[in-house]
Amino acid sequence: MERIALGLMPLRDASPREVVAWSQRAEALGFEAVFISESYGDSLAYAEAVALATDRLRVGTAITNIYLRQPTLLAEQAAAVQEFSGGRLLLGLGVGHRAVNQPLGIDMGDPLAKMRQVIGTLRSAWTGGPHQPRPAIPPKVLAAALAERMIELAGELTDGPIFNLFPLARYPRALAALGRGAAR
Repeated sequence: MERIALGLMPLRDASPREVVAWSQRAEALGFEAVFISESYGDSLAYAEAVALATDRLRVGTAITNIYLRQPTLLAEQAAAVQEFSGGRLLLGLGVGHRAVNQPLGIDMGDPLAKMRQVIGTLRSAWTGGPHQPRPAIPPKVLAAALAERMIELAGELTDGPIFNLFPLARYPRALAALGRGAAR
């Protein structure tokens, strides 16, 4: 049987308790994972709540905006969710959109360089670098990717891509880019 995941984008009028209830229902129906958007709230806070209310469901963020968190704090938050979940976190990272980041005064600079730097900090923190805490098993790291160079970076540095809002016709080229990145 194929594994099925459910993407949950908390709606403006949906309470965190409703998101948890939807996740519990998804687990009861046999879903493999739920992915929680940061569009309307803190994706890691939602992920932690879902993890504490479920037993086997993998809990992913799709996405956690890397510009909204300091990297070592992100490492600590993700490590805590990973520990609370018993190793079920799928940390989906993304750069967000200029329309979201610019009104907050965020200069996105070079998104590829920023993603590379953040992933490096996370891996260092979780595997013996100078930062704490170190989860027993580091979370899986995924990267939201639409552009070809970001897809290559996902193949090179992460455990997989998140193709959110991605047209099916682009998958062949995207998979080729993912393969090029993985070959590095």
